[in-house]
Amino acid sequence: MQALREGRPGLVPGALAGVDYRGVANKALLLGLILYFVVFGYLVERSVQVKTLEPYGVNIVAYSALLIVAEAILTVTIIWLFAVERSVWPAYARDAVLSFRTWNPLGWLRGLGLAVRSAWNLSILDLRLTSRLTLWLARVNRFAAALPLVYLLAIGYAGLSVVGLTIVSADIAITLGLWAALEAFAVDRQAIAAHHVEQVRRNRLFRMAGRITAGPARMDEAEQIQRIEALAWGEEHARAVEVYRTRIQNYPRGVLVARGRSGRVLSVIMATPYDVQEVLRRKAINFDTIANRFGGAPGSRALWGITFSVPQRYAATGAGTAATLELYKLLVSDFRDFYFGSRIPDYPAMSDQFIRAGVAPPSYEAYAKLTVADVRVVLGQDWGIGRKGHELADKELEYYRALSFRQVRVEPAYYLRDEPPVGIIMVRHNPLAFLPRWLRALLITVAGALYLRATLYGNKEGDAEAEQEREGEPAVLPPTREEMVERGTPVLAGKAD
Repeated sequence: MQALREGRPGLVPGALAGVDYRGVANKALLLGLILYFVVFGYLVERSVQVKTLEPYGVNIVAYSALLIVAEAILTVTIIWLFAVERSVWPAYARDAVLSFRTWNPLGWLRGLGLAVRSAWNLSILDLRLTSRLTLWLARVNRFAAALPLVYLLAIGYAGLSVVGLTIVSADIAITLGLWAALEAFAVDRQAIAAHHVEQVRRNRLFRMAGRITAGPARMDEAEQIQRIEALAWGEEHARAVEVYRTRIQNYPRGVLVARGRSGRVLSVIMATPYDVQEVLRRKAINFDTIANRFGGAPGSRALWGITFSVPQRYAATGAGTAATLELYKLLVSDFRDFYFGSRIPDYPAMSDQFIRAGVAPPSYEAYAKLTVADVRVVLGQDWGIGRKGHELADKELEYYRALSFRQVRVEPAYYLRDEPPVGIIMVRHNPLAFLPRWLRALLITVAGALYLRATLYGNKEGDAEAEQEREGEPAVLPPTREEMVERGTPVLAGKAD
């Protein structure tokens, strides 16, 4: 119970002196809602008795309006909060949602029963308010809950009976008590501060990206592209200059570069149309199979990502953001789906931590689905503080999941030059694919930057560029893999192809 005394967010582990604080908080929340309607019924009953709209001096019309507004705000904010922090819901809450999606009326009744059971067992003290959005949603929720009651107490204090004053005072005490509990145990102020810094950095990246020019690569930039790939991934990952020239020749729209003011290439993204169904029919595929047929299916409606290379020294220039915007323009304008292979850079460190905990490491397939909550079962509740239980444990995979990418399948030998060589094929559907191409092209031309910002960085953890030093300034070396493993923190490698 030490965690409760220290006020660590989301880690109220049970009872103190025989009191189950989770249960008290959860039942107090529902009791407060019930008392809302008890107070309203108390006023209506008195209004009918004395035949007036102002029982106890309280204007029942004004109170009813406040109550309706407050209930609407309460409903929206509580649904929003628990949608953001889905790990708070009991396991059977998912069954309730699935039951409502059936066409069977008996299934709806079952879903209603499970929904009521889920609401009764909500663990509100396990919320992790890790952003300003969720923090203010919680505060607005509590303020809205208190507003009608404070109005009633202030206006009708002199006229209310002892019973009425007791009910109203108890409801206010419950509301303010839950507010205090949320502030004490659910707010992760360190994470909120970190997210604020992250948002400031993202805004700066977009401002800097506006000074970067980006577009299809030219033939005379093949050597610079080779240099960028070598800087980003190492000399052994870079191809011959002729390979890049061939890719530019075969599909020039798919080799996209960002250039600095001097015209020098700072980042590169490569993607090619591909016959995805033909590829996925094979039992196994690898990166070279895709890359060696660059531009080989110009009529395909699917775009396959090959590389996204931003050297560390250019990461804070906005070059990656500028190049990504060009890729999004290409995808949204002409294609229906976007495929690529994601690395799993955290896997070696995670396996090592499992082994040291005396547990067999997960297979590649199991690791691809492993959540933060699953890892905490093995490594303890302190693992991944500030992260939500439903998130994927691998930050790279979670980043793509948050961007609505879906895992297709695991390829154990996708990146033959990597260790481990595993890749996970991911896909994201173009949400504008139902529109005519000319309209899509117009929309992305007019609002491409806004679309990218909302899609790529809209309230998501992490982004495509790490916080690094600008070119020409001394770089701060990150901790080694061994140091990060020793600290128990996930180890991240470079960006996925």
